[in-house]
Amino acid sequence: MPSIKNKCLNCNKSFIDFSVNKVKKYCSYKCKSKGRRKTPITIKKNCLVCNKEFTDTSYAKNRKHCKKSCGEKSDYHKIKKNIYLKEYRKKDKYINYQKKLKVNGTLKKYRKKYESSPKFIFFLKKFRKTDNFLIPHKIRQAKRRADKLNATPKWTNLKKIKEIYKNCPRGYHVDHIVPLKGVNVCGLHVENNLQYLTAQENISKGNKLIC
Repeated sequence: MPSIKNKCLNCNKSFIDFSVNKVKKYCSYKCKSKGRRKTPITIKKNCLVCNKEFTDTSYAKNRKHCKKSCGEKSDYHKIKKNIYLKEYRKKDKYINYQKKLKVNGTLKKYRKKYESSPKFIFFLKKFRKTDNFLIPHKIRQAKRRADKLNATPKWTNLKKIKEIYKNCPRGYHVDHIVPLKGVNVCGLHVENNLQYLTAQENISKGNKLIC
């Protein structure tokens, strides 16, 4: 078949169509990609953080920040995600799924699996370095120390207490039999008031007196 001269729809240059069907509309692949775009090649936008004007040259035209540093500063995606999660947890689909897990007795297993996953551990370690965790944790520690000092009388044997804490086996906590700040009764920080409990038992006990 003879070659036909066509005009490019993007740059208006004349080119020879060597294709078999003679259906070419663009002179090159670059013109083809530019001509097929519905959106213009450059769009002017305002940055969400610094409010500066910038030209969005990306293919999808979905840029929201002028620089990478501005994108790291903004919490736009986090806020959007939190709003979506709050709305999703109100839906019947999520509520019915949670009820189904509770009825089957698989909700605790699912939570244990998630808590042992590397994703959860990574976010937990990251959170424990922030001020939202460190400040209240230090306050709780200081309060605990003050309670111990107030609950230790002069006649206590501090050497025996140190030995009890040193000889505590792995996976166990040193617990007060009568809690230092209980609801009905308050005990003393004395060697006779100490016992070994597993971590799970000690956490579940809290400030209760179990006889």
